[in-house]
Amino acid sequence: MTSAERVIEYIDLEPEESSHVRNFQSIPPQWPIGGIVFDNLSFRYSSTSPWALHNLNIS
Repeated sequence: MTSAERVIEYIDLEPEESSHVRNFQSIPPQWPIGGIVFDNLSFRYSSTSPWALHNLNIS
């Protein structure tokens, strides 16, 4: 069976009913609070290679 035949076979399948029901609660607008900060991040691929990133600061 080729890949195209398998895709067509999956397209023709009837969708299954979900076995679980999710109860979503609304999320407060102030959540989440925080961030990610990189201070003086330096990165290289090996100890002998030049710096790919050097003293990078991102917030």
